[in-house]
Amino acid sequence: MNRLVRCPGVFRLVQPASLLFGLAFLSFNAEGCADDTIPGSRIAATRVLGARVETAADPNQTQPAPGEIAQVTWLVTGPRAPRPLAWAFQAWACDDTLDADHCAQSETPLNVVGFGSSDGLTAPQLNVTAPDASAVTSKALTHLLIRGVICAGGRVASVDAAPWARCSTSVTDGGARVDETDVQMTVALRQDAGNRPPSLTDNPITWGGASWTSGIGESPTAGGDGECAAAPGALIVPIDDKDHDIVVASDAEDRETYVPAAQDAATIPAAVREALQLSAFATAGSFDSQFEGIASTETNPAPSFALKWTPPDTKSDPIPATGRLVRFIFVLRDLRGGIDWSTRTLCLVPKP
Repeated sequence: MNRLVRCPGVFRLVQPASLLFGLAFLSFNAEGCADDTIPGSRIAATRVLGARVETAADPNQTQPAPGEIAQVTWLVTGPRAPRPLAWAFQAWACDDTLDADHCAQSETPLNVVGFGSSDGLTAPQLNVTAPDASAVTSKALTHLLIRGVICAGGRVASVDAAPWARCSTSVTDGGARVDETDVQMTVALRQDAGNRPPSLTDNPITWGGASWTSGIGESPTAGGDGECAAAPGALIVPIDDKDHDIVVASDAEDRETYVPAAQDAATIPAAVREALQLSAFATAGSFDSQFEGIASTETNPAPSFALKWTPPDTKSDPIPATGRLVRFIFVLRDLRGGIDWSTRTLCLVPKP
């Protein structure tokens, strides 16, 4: 079991990424820390699950060329109704000789600060323009560095404050606390063809071998007046204590062929297929594994991810007669900066 510790931490998104995507999805309580053992796949507080980069000229390109605008959109979700969000981000241009701290302290051609807020239905975004080639003098800039904070249920106090102290402690939406997530990510500047992200929205997902759709354009499947009543496409699942099989498919277009950087001057790089990583989250229950991967050496052009989901223990919190809605979020990464996500819902109901 992974541990979600409600104490200071940082969500880090590094692009290009290594085979293991470094994630620390931690919520923050300004009033103190509560070390609770919660599955890492559980959405128990407002969390940032990823960030998608696309250029203004091409939504299927994650690496901006010199002078192009890159739009970064963060995936923020929570256990119940969306909370109001406030955010602030800063951006710099970096070369490979500088780590994140030194890049943020250096005099680089790019220095962007972006603030925003929403009702929680609109995702945090930052538009940042990659430096023009003519603005790059003696340095060979390779990536953008983005740092900032996302505050759920509160406002930004100072983007320049120390991590875990950037949100105001004053709750604005009646919640118990302000959930603060400090974010850091890098965006690779385009080299050659750049990178096309995978697309999860058009990949089939099955529940126990049966098709499980997103519900977009569908009518609600549960009756009554409970929280399931207005959920389109939600599966109706009687509660039990068994694991349930979920399969998420990929397709050949999700794994782009590219030429990796040479390790040394004597190495002639060969073209390889991208690796893929799937992250799975739910607002109740838990997955047997929060991450599933497909190696670059996989020869099947359209492999699938097999997951098992365990329902929540309802002995102390029985399922109401009207049902309990559970939301699932699946996040697919190509480990080179490409990302996509898709959601599913089900309605847990009492045993017949």
